[in-house]
Amino acid sequence: MGRSQRTKGAAAERELSKLLAEQLGIDCQRNLEQVRSGGADLLGVGPWAVEVKRHERLAITAWWAQACEQSGELYPALAYRQSRQPWTVLVPLGVLTGADHDWATGHRAALSLEGFCHITRAMEANDEHRAAS
Repeated sequence: MGRSQRTKGAAAERELSKLLAEQLGIDCQRNLEQVRSGGADLLGVGPWAVEVKRHERLAITAWWAQACEQSGELYPALAYRQSRQPWTVLVPLGVLTGADHDWATGHRAALSLEGFCHITRAMEANDEHRAAS
């Protein structure tokens, strides 16, 4: 990966991190150890391991596989954007429907950034409700 690609990727991670922090009221941060240790691009986004892509040519299948590999114990999420386009976030459909299966080969749901934030808030509220019960 060239220097300009790394710079563009880092800028995309900062942009999305700021948007998520504003919309969710969280301390969302870039994973600065991702090159050395692997893992998601963004940390602190509820139950999600967020992989961020900012490319003109989409490679959804390869990016999704990477997001699933990097997710660890969290749910994979792939956020991507082309120039002059809004952010799209892919999440496993099974997370939304309650189905438990292999995320890498299962169906995905494409959400707007606002939809992703709505789902994240609902999941966190549900977790808090369960913990209080």
